[in-house]
Amino acid sequence: MFGKSAAKKPKGVVLVFDDVGEVARIFAIVLRRAGYEAIAVDTIEDAQATLKARKDIDVFVVDVFVDGDRLGLDLAQEAQKRRRKLAVVAMSGYTREEVFPSADERVAFMSKPNSGAQLIAGVEAAMEGVERFISSDELGKVHVYDFAD
Repeated sequence: MFGKSAAKKPKGVVLVFDDVGEVARIFAIVLRRAGYEAIAVDTIEDAQATLKARKDIDVFVVDVFVDGDRLGLDLAQEAQKRRRKLAVVAMSGYTREEVFPSADERVAFMSKPNSGAQLIAGVEAAMEGVERFISSDELGKVHVYDFAD
């Protein structure tokens, strides 16, 4: 109480998986600055281990394609089967239509590359349980499109 500030409770716990470690770490920094507890991993094995060990993860931010396969999305879908309340933000350099041919995915989707504001908007959308597509214009303004009714 004297000389110590109370630790602020994070807005939520976010696991960030991108096979490019620097990208995962930068995204984690952005999320920490926005008030989230963020964990960065860059391998499928580390993502699996973290999902297994940490039951308090609210949002899984995942790169859809790892080594040309949909391994990131497959991992997210498996995790959601075990933990129905786990929110997912999928990221890809491909379009939403290329990644999700059917509209039945329970995820927020972000195009890559993206900005810190887009990342935060995607995590917020996922935590709200709203399926959204997050994009930005050439001026950097974030646009959020709802796909849910």
